[in-house]
Amino acid sequence: MTNIFNTKILQFFEIGDEFDKKKMNLSRKKFIASFIEGMCISRSVQFGEIAFFFNEKVKEESNMRRIQSFFADYELNYTQLAILLISFIPHTKYRICIDRTNWMFGNKDINVLALTIYYKGTSIPIIFEMLDKKGNSNQEERIDLLSRFIDIFGHKCIRSVVADREFIGQKWLSFLIENKIKFHLRIPKSHYIEFRNEIKRGDELLSIHGKCFLKNIKIKGFILNLAMDFSKNKNGEDDPLLVLTNTKNEETLSVYKERWSIEVFFQSLKKRGFNLEDTHLKDTDRIAKLFALTNIAFVICLTIGGYADACEKEIPIKNHGYKANSYFRHGLNIVRSLLIKPILMKERLEDLSDFVLNFAKSIFEYSTKKMVKIKSEKIIM
Repeated sequence: MTNIFNTKILQFFEIGDEFDKKKMNLSRKKFIASFIEGMCISRSVQFGEIAFFFNEKVKEESNMRRIQSFFADYELNYTQLAILLISFIPHTKYRICIDRTNWMFGNKDINVLALTIYYKGTSIPIIFEMLDKKGNSNQEERIDLLSRFIDIFGHKCIRSVVADREFIGQKWLSFLIENKIKFHLRIPKSHYIEFRNEIKRGDELLSIHGKCFLKNIKIKGFILNLAMDFSKNKNGEDDPLLVLTNTKNEETLSVYKERWSIEVFFQSLKKRGFNLEDTHLKDTDRIAKLFALTNIAFVICLTIGGYADACEKEIPIKNHGYKANSYFRHGLNIVRSLLIKPILMKERLEDLSDFVLNFAKSIFEYSTKKMVKIKSEKIIM
């Protein structure tokens, strides 16, 4: 394996170092760089697969012990990770998408609540929380997740929050409104809504008024607006689309469609990318570390894929009008190919790695550095 890609990843961790009370030592940076490299080549999160590509100079068994030791003992700085990841987004106002992904390993429920930012048709993860339970998040967990983002970056950078039907509730709505955060939240069709002094279910309102934007509806004690449309679920069944908002934006339905970006991100970590669901980890803290490292790998591949499409050769468009591959998958394919054949493609690998590094550093210096609110002494190690 080549040291070029590995060396550039090491330099990513210089981003935001001034906000880190206890900087990550070099050996840990090298480990993470090698782990990400091995994950990209193997397209797997299984330690045995990654250990095979991890370090050619030592035995596989030694690589395996080193990987297991990292996940058992090392404490990642998740605030520093958030600063690193947001430095790949060249915006100053962010469309935040919140959702969960979950899967089962044996009888263990693995449940991740994630806050991501819409970018290039997908979402870049910034902050996440492992829910040590099955089922939906509660209002306090959502408030805590968004509060952590605000503690680091402030609320003025939030363009709006987009979320699905799970993310509703009086405390949650009150938190968003009190913090002057715009939102576009889908609500269940069974919710009762007051409009023009009449109380009706959401699906009843849709059948009466059709696709429209209703102003000044009352729900859960709040005066808000409601965008409605007819839609179908994945089984082709009628599934009314009702989106609650505190904006006067009649493009709410279009904005809400950006929520799908977080599903694209989750799919990229799973079957379309690193097969995250194949992990045999059960410990919540260790799964959190693995999720964090896949996030770094994801954003690197996404950036390379977008660059290659724009500046080298465009991703082909299929008959249905969509690109043959996502930016992420295009970038992952490129990275794998270059890492497997480093001698033949050394110059291109170095150019792409330099681009990704300089891209993130320039955004950090231009906007992220000014935006970060948290004091270095507040960062939990």
